[in-house]
Amino acid sequence: MEQQTHRPGVFKQPNKRHKSDGNSARSEKVGGRQAPKAATKKKHKQQLDKKQRRNQMAVQRKAKREEVLNQKRSRGHDDTPPFLVGIIPLCRSIDSTDILNALKQCPDVNVMEGDRVCHVNSVRLKQRFAFLKPAADDIGAVLDAAKVADCLLFGLSIQESLGHYADHVLSCLFAQGLPSVIFCVQGLKSLPNKKQSETKKEITKHLEKRFPDIKVHSLDDEKDALLLLRAIGCQKLAKMQMREYRPHLLANEMTFEPSANDSTVGTLKVTGYLCGQTLNVDQAVHIPGFGDFQLLQIDSPYDPHRLSSRSKEISEVKVLEQANLETRTPLQPLLPVDPLSQEQTWPTEEELMEAEEERIQKKEKKMIRKQRVQKGISEYQAVWMEESIEYGPKESSSSDDDDDDEDMEGGYDDPMKAVSESSSGDEKDAEDVDDGEKQTDTMSVAASEYDQKVHFAADEDEMKRFKEARLDQMFPDEIEIPSNEPAKVLLQDYRGLASFRTSPWLHADEDCPVEYERIAIVPNFNSVRKALLKSLKKSDDHKECHPGRYLTLHIDKVPSDIMNEYNHQHPLVIFGLLKGEHYLTVVNMILQRFGDCEDVIESDEPMIFHVGYRRFSASPIYSQHTNGDKHKMERFFWKDNPVVATVYAPIIFPPASVLMFKQLRNGKEKLVATGRVLSVDPNRIIIERAVLSGHPFKINKKSAVVRYMFFNRDDILWFKPVELRTKSGRRGSILEPLGTRGHMKCSFNGSLDASDVVLMNLYKRVFPKLTYNARVPLPCASASYTETVDSDMEIFD
Repeated sequence: MEQQTHRPGVFKQPNKRHKSDGNSARSEKVGGRQAPKAATKKKHKQQLDKKQRRNQMAVQRKAKREEVLNQKRSRGHDDTPPFLVGIIPLCRSIDSTDILNALKQCPDVNVMEGDRVCHVNSVRLKQRFAFLKPAADDIGAVLDAAKVADCLLFGLSIQESLGHYADHVLSCLFAQGLPSVIFCVQGLKSLPNKKQSETKKEITKHLEKRFPDIKVHSLDDEKDALLLLRAIGCQKLAKMQMREYRPHLLANEMTFEPSANDSTVGTLKVTGYLCGQTLNVDQAVHIPGFGDFQLLQIDSPYDPHRLSSRSKEISEVKVLEQANLETRTPLQPLLPVDPLSQEQTWPTEEELMEAEEERIQKKEKKMIRKQRVQKGISEYQAVWMEESIEYGPKESSSSDDDDDDEDMEGGYDDPMKAVSESSSGDEKDAEDVDDGEKQTDTMSVAASEYDQKVHFAADEDEMKRFKEARLDQMFPDEIEIPSNEPAKVLLQDYRGLASFRTSPWLHADEDCPVEYERIAIVPNFNSVRKALLKSLKKSDDHKECHPGRYLTLHIDKVPSDIMNEYNHQHPLVIFGLLKGEHYLTVVNMILQRFGDCEDVIESDEPMIFHVGYRRFSASPIYSQHTNGDKHKMERFFWKDNPVVATVYAPIIFPPASVLMFKQLRNGKEKLVATGRVLSVDPNRIIIERAVLSGHPFKINKKSAVVRYMFFNRDDILWFKPVELRTKSGRRGSILEPLGTRGHMKCSFNGSLDASDVVLMNLYKRVFPKLTYNARVPLPCASASYTETVDSDMEIFD
């Protein structure tokens, strides 16, 4: 029987026709005449088949593998510098010397001790290592070691948990930039087998937040030491752009030769392995805490730390390059003065003397006024009370005489009775006096000892600053004008703005200080930075001073006290400067308060900065971090919001980290803020705001009489064009002055309340002070690292 095919019936459902939008190729053919399209160039990607895609992925994988291998081969061999490892203990019971001694027990190693660096060559691994031990109680030494180290070896303890010191050190290292890290623990195998894994878990639990993929290595015997060295030599090295684009060198040996003419300066000879980029003898170098210097000569001595000792090697020193005094980089940070530029002239000596005398006279007047005012009266109240208060010894002497007369008149009638009562009272008083004198003697001795320990003058200054900060927080930018001084003279540099955000700041260059004529202003700074860093990758000059070579640098005119500061516990690091980095300019840095720091930080307060490879002191001014063309100055650095710190400093090409320290009274340094370099731009406009406040005296429907903002008629007429506002949101303007004592009639866009305050905003452009100082002495030694918990807390006090 044949199979019958299905035939559609009457009730078949017809499918709907596809409605195209006319953009398909078929519709173009069918739709009749079409408008001509503009010719466009389209890049047609070549379609790769499966085999070609596999080959492409294999090539990319091979390139990445070669890049990693080349990075590993750049350390630890004869023609490359050794693996530089910084040993940093994170616990009080750990000593870096014990960790180094345990690594020396590794089999098949050659140990070469040095004053600053210990070299360990492993014959089995065919690699060489250099170990550095910075002082544990000197955070500056730890930071300098991390700037050049390839790896940081952190020592942990099984008996002690991580405390405040470990958090402080890790926070500073994270803020500066952290190289590759490895953790080791000693004494782990002395525990029972069951507790070893538990102890490891407890140690890793404290570090998982900062290091998610942490692995703790045991260091108890020779096998553990060999595995630890293998892990150091095989790990992937972290990239730090700050040092990759600059030649840098860690001093293995250093000698000082004083100059024949001046014994305070001389030639510093530093020997070590060059890393990063090639070095030119005409290039300037930087020593952290001392500044920029010039090179005289570069030598190539014999490398005594080679893996293979060659008998044919010559131990003579080879001179590679000598500086040309005409072409080498000058060390003049400021440009010469042009007195005709922008119609600004350099002040003469007579003008400077007159300005100094005026400043001294104003200071003496303030001191006289403070002495004449009673205790507890502010300067603002003293101005009001100065005319009404009469000072003199006559009233007080007359009142004392009257009191004496009254006492004499109210005496005893019977003189014998008075004598007897006085004698009995004297005996009782004598006994009380003897007991009181003994107590006061003991109390006075204890009080005097306490007073010698406490700095009361510094406490009073701190209390004064704390009160000023609280007032600025409660009444931002408000100032008070004395009644006997005209406001148009005191505020002659200020101007009004209709809107701080949208109103332009006209004539921005007319009030620039004299320093702006001498600093370096780089137009299109980002383009210059990109071009400079790109040229470093292509440059093949100075192949003799290539990275990995053992060199001796002759640095000219170095202060003689460098040998005392940079001892064997504090590493000496030398960085080569890029083109133009020795010129002074204005650097803007974005900062955030560190941790739980509650100190009062005021603008123009001296601070110590660690910016990239530099360490210097300066007095920054702070401003808001906004996107506009104007930025409001902050009188205090508050904890909640980030600010931009502006200082005079040498040019530095970002990325560069920033750490800001505050020097305490005992000589120690306290970390108060961290951040990064935002820009190198002297044209960033920073505006200081001054707020004048007044109070409504008579209130009408849309007008009011305001007083206490000004105190004479001329000031009201001078500031009449400036717009007014109130704390409740009303806006208004000055109509006319009333009388001669500072009352004025004002109109507003709404009715005012009796408790409202009328405000006037005035603005002035401000600039940082030229307080840059490259010479920063090392901080005093902190509390002993092996003492009790109280000494550990002194680091943060």
